[in-house]
Amino acid sequence: RMSAAWLRQMGHRDVFVVEGGLDAVRASGRAASPAAQPAGAAPAGAAPTGAAPTGSGIDFAGLTALLAAPGTVVVDLARSIEYRDGHIPGAIWGIRTRLAAIGGQLAAARQVVVTSPDGVLARLAVAELRGLTGAELRALDGGTEAWKAAGGKLEKDRAVPADDDCVDFYLRPYDRNSGVEAAMQAYLSWEIDLVQEIVRDGTVHFGVGQVGVGH
Repeated sequence: RMSAAWLRQMGHRDVFVVEGGLDAVRASGRAASPAAQPAGAAPAGAAPTGAAPTGSGIDFAGLTALLAAPGTVVVDLARSIEYRDGHIPGAIWGIRTRLAAIGGQLAAARQVVVTSPDGVLARLAVAELRGLTGAELRALDGGTEAWKAAGGKLEKDRAVPADDDCVDFYLRPYDRNSGVEAAMQAYLSWEIDLVQEIVRDGTVHFGVGQVGVGH
């Protein structure tokens, strides 16, 4: 309702909120569609048999065994703030749209296992990593959440990725490792100047209106 109220004040005429919110949609709407599967990938949860093809899935036990062998690299596509809070030990952090940035770290890999919080993004990124490594590629079934649920250890590191590398997420001042006071001051300056910024922009006009309910 708050977002709708601001959009209405910004001049958008037809603004509505859903009565009951997402809970109402879930109760009365259609079932969620399954996530898209990249071509050639095994379905989530499928147990690989024999020599695993590139793009197949791997479960907790399989990854545990691979980590005991040399040449295994785990790539974690979680948001930077989530990676800091907990990731599979030794995992490399990456952004799906900037995978080339970690290409050098995959050069010597024999097996690459991709993970993400629930494993969906990891499966979609497998094909995109094929151009960066000749290693066998797999996605972790259920992602890091499944790893944790199965008793897998996580390591935390507030300093990795560095503040300047967290381009996928707005770091609040207290999420930062340095420059906290400057970041707070910059935010306050932005907030104080917001009214004048709107005037200078000239494309947004605030007004008063009712927000429609029920659609």
